[in-house]
Amino acid sequence: FFVVLIYAILYGIGIGTAFPISQSIMVLIIPGGKEAGYFGLKTVSAKLLAWAPALCFVSVNEALENRIDLAFLTISPFFVLALVFGIVMDLDKAQQDIKHTLHLRHGVDGGSQLMKEDAIVAGAAPDNTSL
Repeated sequence: FFVVLIYAILYGIGIGTAFPISQSIMVLIIPGGKEAGYFGLKTVSAKLLAWAPALCFVSVNEALENRIDLAFLTISPFFVLALVFGIVMDLDKAQQDIKHTLHLRHGVDGGSQLMKEDAIVAGAAPDNTSL
């Protein structure tokens, strides 16, 4: 029971940190103006691969006659693989590569101008004096 509890706690910590970290990394390395496309690619990729850990877990659990403690071990390589990618990834270089595109993001250096243009198009503010 304690082995299962330990792995469940580690799994919870891994899942609980994986989602916010992946979102933060994506925000850091996506070129400006292409956020929707890259987040869409991330979402589709995540949905396509989401079945892999569950399939490994169920396969081992069923093959070893409900040895859930050993089945939890099959999930660990997915976290190790993610850790290796995290260590190998050069975030500083990625940020330098996209630095020239950051002005294209909404809300950054010109986001207020975009809001003014949206308000003018909507008819809320015919000129810049009311903004």
